[in-house]
Amino acid sequence: MVMASMQAAGGRAGWARGGCLRALAVALTAIAAFSSLGCGSKQKGAEGAETKENPLEDPYVILPPSAVALSNVDAKAFFQSGTMGAEISKLAERMLPIGEEAGFVASRDLDRLTLASYSTQGADVAAVLKGRFDVPRLEQMVTTGTPTRSGAKVVRSSYAGRTLYTINNVGFTVLTEGTVLAGTETAMRRALDRIAAGRLTRDFAPWMVETVETPNAPMAVAVDLANQPVANAAVGALSLPWLRNLKAARILGTFEAPGLRYAGTLTYGDEPSAQAGANGVRGLAPLVAVMAVTGLVPRITDLTAQVVGTDVQFKLAVDEQSMKGFLANLPKVLGS
Repeated sequence: MVMASMQAAGGRAGWARGGCLRALAVALTAIAAFSSLGCGSKQKGAEGAETKENPLEDPYVILPPSAVALSNVDAKAFFQSGTMGAEISKLAERMLPIGEEAGFVASRDLDRLTLASYSTQGADVAAVLKGRFDVPRLEQMVTTGTPTRSGAKVVRSSYAGRTLYTINNVGFTVLTEGTVLAGTETAMRRALDRIAAGRLTRDFAPWMVETVETPNAPMAVAVDLANQPVANAAVGALSLPWLRNLKAARILGTFEAPGLRYAGTLTYGDEPSAQAGANGVRGLAPLVAVMAVTGLVPRITDLTAQVVGTDVQFKLAVDEQSMKGFLANLPKVLGS
């Protein structure tokens, strides 16, 4: 997993390293936030709770367009994974400010997370969560002023005809009895404006949705840089020139020995850039090997990369034990 600071030609349109960490923290906090809605039983209490035919059951009509990255995670598959499910459950319990005290257990109540990130102001994130939610339980928590496990209180407000709940500047709102919208304030309000205006259409590039909806892929990510190709990229002081002129990325993750396997395609603006990209991907193996010793990244194996026109097709595996160590260390990296 490479967190790069990317500067697009013609203006700032990138993800700083801190922005990436913030986006990840927001996603985890969002899971916790809406999780306060989570309870084992399904109860109809959300304002405007609708049937399955309701368009709000489709996350891709809710999320605002122009996302830099779109991802889809089968949370249940991760939690039930025989490889690192227990570690992921522990991480969720540690990172999320709300848990059992609000009747929510992420590994039990969260089914799927669809997340979009935007480079509008640093790192904005909007996420649609699918699972089991109990609004009355949340309302009781807010009304009584009960603090969350993190010590913060849930604050109730309204926007675009919806009741919003915020915890430490991360908001969420119930859309249907099984669907919650969460994220940073700017991204979430953009989504609610779409709903209020009735603009419930899929405005993402079809290839992005097709990528994240790939069957039998517990995790999928699509990155669209067509309008802001990478001009400069770095991880801290380490320059990654082979990411220059990157236009798009597709990444799929599956559970296979030795732990997790990833396959993906990086699309560049021209063939020379693609060749440089392939060489750069191959060069990651020794670099990651050194970083893995410190626990900052998990150890990877079986890394291959080949050029097909302007595409770089790559595959790699992540060692299970190394990934468990990385997950255990992640809260320190995120400063939690």
